[in-house]
Amino acid sequence: IDSAPETIKKSVKAPKTKTDFLKNMVAEELLYQKGERLQLQNDPKLIKTAETIKRQLVVQKLVEGEIHDKINGKSSLDEKDLRNYFEANKAKYKSFDKNRAQIELDYKMQKAQSIYQSLVNEALQSSQVQFFADRVK
Repeated sequence: IDSAPETIKKSVKAPKTKTDFLKNMVAEELLYQKGERLQLQNDPKLIKTAETIKRQLVVQKLVEGEIHDKINGKSSLDEKDLRNYFEANKAKYKSFDKNRAQIELDYKMQKAQSIYQSLVNEALQSSQVQFFADRVK
């Protein structure tokens, strides 16, 4: 349990919950070992799925790092940027002060999407990737 993520640690404080959690961990390990004895780790579909998941995790880690550095790396959000975001989306929020937390969250989400798109564009451009839409069927 000590090596589990914080959210898990918090949710398994009661003895019954902790016991159930440990029982599931042990059962999973035993089933995993049985699967290894049956050589299931060599199944081509499993290998392909594992490779796909690993690629997704690596990309996710890269993107999260870039987003963190560019959004959360700042000591604080620029108040002017938040106010401008609010003004552009006033119909959605009505009041800046009453909805500041949601405005900040939505602003960060928009910035994260923008950073992601910039990462994609930079990667495509630096690798000189070209798409020929007229050839896609």
